[in-house]
Amino acid sequence: MKILMLGWELPPHNSGGLGVACWQLCKALSQKGIDIEFVLPYEAEHDANFMRINSVPSHIKLRYGEYLASYDSLHYSEYTMAVPAHMQRTHAQYEATVAHLAESLEFDIIHAHDWLTFRAGLKAREISGKPLLVHVHSIESDRAGGNSGNPLVREIESLTFMLADRILAVSKHTKNAIAREYGITLNKIDVVHKSFDANTIEQLGTQTAYTYLAAMKQHGYKVVVNSGR
Repeated sequence: MKILMLGWELPPHNSGGLGVACWQLCKALSQKGIDIEFVLPYEAEHDANFMRINSVPSHIKLRYGEYLASYDSLHYSEYTMAVPAHMQRTHAQYEATVAHLAESLEFDIIHAHDWLTFRAGLKAREISGKPLLVHVHSIESDRAGGNSGNPLVREIESLTFMLADRILAVSKHTKNAIAREYGITLNKIDVVHKSFDANTIEQLGTQTAYTYLAAMKQHGYKVVVNSGR
């Protein structure tokens, strides 16, 4: 199995948890013998011996703030379809790179993460005829605090959810939200919960201990820890 994976960030460049989720997902898939071509909107050094990373060509310079700012749909107008010029450029360059790779690479499936990569995923599907799997970490109404959010982003999500061959949601809540907000049938959506590699967790030491929590415990308080969102 060969996957063309479309993402917007990878560690150490994180504006949220998406890059970490993509990194760990690809690492786990590679251990199952799956070949991954990952596409990023920027160039950077990544110590990834478990997949190949493709970037927007080096002659196209994207500033760090430009591609990460594009992740937050609040940078778009909530009431119009207006998009700042630098964000239009970032998305167009990414889509052109993905289109070129779709023509030149061999792969079995397209796996696109969140709305920023959805248009590129649709383009790759159009060029290659390969199935498109979209991975939804959040939808626009989530990012807009329960409001409708930006109409351009909603349009991208709606069109992609209709045309995608399969949808992955990170929770049952997200699955239900996709069905509710966009009228997508539930049997098209699978839930794949996020996880983490316990081997990467470091023991607390004198330099990393939370002194505030330690003080609270000394005063008889109990500490409850949640690993999640």
